[in-house]
Amino acid sequence: MRWVTYIWGSIRDTWQYRHEPEKLRTLADAYWRILLFIAVLVLAGLIFYAGLKFYSVFAGEEENPLLSGGGGIFLNPADLQMTMEGFDHRRAAYESFKRNPPKIADPSK
Repeated sequence: MRWVTYIWGSIRDTWQYRHEPEKLRTLADAYWRILLFIAVLVLAGLIFYAGLKFYSVFAGEEENPLLSGGGGIFLNPADLQMTMEGFDHRRAAYESFKRNPPKIADPSK
């Protein structure tokens, strides 16, 4: 238990004389190591969580929306045809606009 009192005394001594350059360097080093440790923990946690989510897709879970057959959306052929015609109309309008650009006067003249 002597090492606990030694560490605590060292921490207390470093904090009391934090305005000294040697102690400030020690505090900065400890701060940097703590931030680095936290960043590594967060990164490891994110990788673990992403791995769990990635492998849950292949596990065959019933509540998985990717494997549930479309998520309950039913396609109506008439609506799909109207959407495709709308895309064709927009493509034709774009090509027409590209061939015949509007004549706009230059405002700087």
